[in-house]
Amino acid sequence: MNLDLHLVEERMVEFNIFESACFVVTIKTNSRIYGDIGQQFVRRYPGFAIPDVVYGKSEGPFPLPDGRKVIFACLWKDKERDLGYEPRIVSGCTGSAILKAAFDGCEEIALPLIGGGQKERMKPFMGKGIDEARQALERKQGEEIEDIGDVIDVIIAVLPKQMK
Repeated sequence: MNLDLHLVEERMVEFNIFESACFVVTIKTNSRIYGDIGQQFVRRYPGFAIPDVVYGKSEGPFPLPDGRKVIFACLWKDKERDLGYEPRIVSGCTGSAILKAAFDGCEEIALPLIGGGQKERMKPFMGKGIDEARQALERKQGEEIEDIGDVIDVIIAVLPKQMK
């Protein structure tokens, strides 16, 4: 099994992303929300100002009124439709969000399984982002990190139907 795929599958848990102390919401440029998690976020935190995040980047963590933190990862340009997820953007946003949470001192971060109808195909690219974050943390700390879980618990939150 591919290492990057394994890095995602070993972290997949049936989990409500909003129960994590720090979680990721994927967005489009121009502060546009999309998808189920984005819609749930807006309902849970009405009036929260969604930042305009650069395509392929993440921003945060931002404190929420309930003491949790959110990181926004921009996976889509506002005007694009059905072009599919770009692997390098999925890897970059995954790694960037993990690093931002780790540098903020978060003990865990919950990310959705990214990919819409392409989730299976995107797993290795999320895994690549997890490994790139581990390598960046190694460079910053100046010591080997065997598993990113030694620094921050990375949860890939999935719905029951997405577990395989």
